[in-house]
Amino acid sequence: MASPGRKKGVPKEKPTLSAVELAKQSGVPYRLVAEYTKRYETRVSHIVDGMRVKYFPRAIAELQQLRREERARRQVAVEFTEADAYNSALGAITIVRQSMSDLTSRVNEAERLLRAYRPVAAATIHTLPEGYRPRLPISVLLEPEGKGFMACIPDVRLDASGRTREEAVQGLRGLIVTTIERLEKREALSDEEGEQLNALLSLVDTQ
Repeated sequence: MASPGRKKGVPKEKPTLSAVELAKQSGVPYRLVAEYTKRYETRVSHIVDGMRVKYFPRAIAELQQLRREERARRQVAVEFTEADAYNSALGAITIVRQSMSDLTSRVNEAERLLRAYRPVAAATIHTLPEGYRPRLPISVLLEPEGKGFMACIPDVRLDASGRTREEAVQGLRGLIVTTIERLEKREALSDEEGEQLNALLSLVDTQ
């Protein structure tokens, strides 16, 4: 059965080529000769004689044209695939950039909050001005106060301020002594003053 692909006016040819011969002459692999014959039956000039397939000489050019078309289609598919991959990569970069921007904003906010919050610290007084000494090390709380710090002994309701922690503690050391001296000079103390003096003397010994 001759293929319907023959054009009118073309000199009659004889199907003289086998699939193997066609593959050699066209440069198209034998596997593709069989595949193209099945897929593009009307575009490959051939006849089927029982179990044998014979090809017309013009099938050489037809197969070469089909292979060029297949390669062109594959190239377009590759270009589309590469374009999709490129666009996908750009989208991923955009998402990552936005995530990094959000993360930077959160880090900046966390830093701002940390700088605004100065936690309470603790210190210990081991020595006092001449003539006084702690019976035991005196624990002191240090709290932020404005642009400085406040050192206090809650049990005796005594506190002093300073620009630095060290300055606040030094001020409290002197205030302990001056408060004891001031209260001891008084002839009469209120209940609150008496409790404060007793609390101080439980912490401080006079030399």
